[in-house]
Amino acid sequence: ALGCDPTYSMYPEYARDTFTQWHTAPRNADFTLDVDRTIEAIRAIEPSIVMLTSPNNPTGTALPMTDLKRILDFCQNASVAGAAPGVHPIVVVDEAYIEFRDPGTPSATTLVNTYANLAVSRTMSKAFAFAGARVGYVAASAGIINCLRIVRMPYHLSAVTQATAPTTSSRRSAICGSCASGPRSGSGSRRTRASRSKWRRHSRISSCSADISTTAA
Repeated sequence: ALGCDPTYSMYPEYARDTFTQWHTAPRNADFTLDVDRTIEAIRAIEPSIVMLTSPNNPTGTALPMTDLKRILDFCQNASVAGAAPGVHPIVVVDEAYIEFRDPGTPSATTLVNTYANLAVSRTMSKAFAFAGARVGYVAASAGIINCLRIVRMPYHLSAVTQATAPTTSSRRSAICGSCASGPRSGSGSRRTRASRSKWRRHSRISSCSADISTTAA
């Protein structure tokens, strides 16, 4: 993944947590995007994701649509290291602070119907003061949205929880988080619930994610 420094300090942490190499291209002295150097970095690194932020965190710099279009156009034919021929980088524009942009500044969502390689992420955590709910959404082409749906399909459960739920019925029970609902009959379900409860008592890791995930085409 490639970003443009300085930018949001958590990006390298997210990359580390997903076993992703994180690279950066420098911005201009006024913190605007250095499009030429960014394109050169894309050519040299061949990332699968180009991460741009508008307004940029922490500088507050907006991303002009002309700059974004240049990068989108280049990425439509750029290579991705280790990928099959014909695979090109996805450009992600993080608009977490878009509600705070200067009046008249366009959003990258206006380009979603034009560029199939663009994904625009938003959050309810900032302007809507809804950080505790962990609610966000992404605007992108149907192809990107379908890939995201595939990634989030496995129940939002940890590998340990899924390993201790050998049957379909017990997996449905586990989806509820605390096993307070779902199938309650059958020795198999009782053994599964008991094993999960024992594991939770000896683990600091939650066995079920309570995050709310939403994708919209």
